[in-house]
Amino acid sequence: APFEIRLVNGTRSSEGRIEVRHHGVWGTVCDDDFSQAAAKVICKSLGYMGNAIAKKNAFFGAGRGPIWMDE
Repeated sequence: APFEIRLVNGTRSSEGRIEVRHHGVWGTVCDDDFSQAAAKVICKSLGYMGNAIAKKNAFFGAGRGPIWMDE
């Protein structure tokens, strides 16, 4: 796969900060303009159906590594 997605730092497997692995390096997604619709797409791609909530201001902790997705 060209990239992988995971959720980290949540209290459950269905929540957390989004991290993306691109070219073998884990990085983060900027939350400045991250929408509910984008959260739903990420959750669905990870196999979670139903409602999705986009948290802001590094709610699940600051990420490390490159910011792979930023607007």
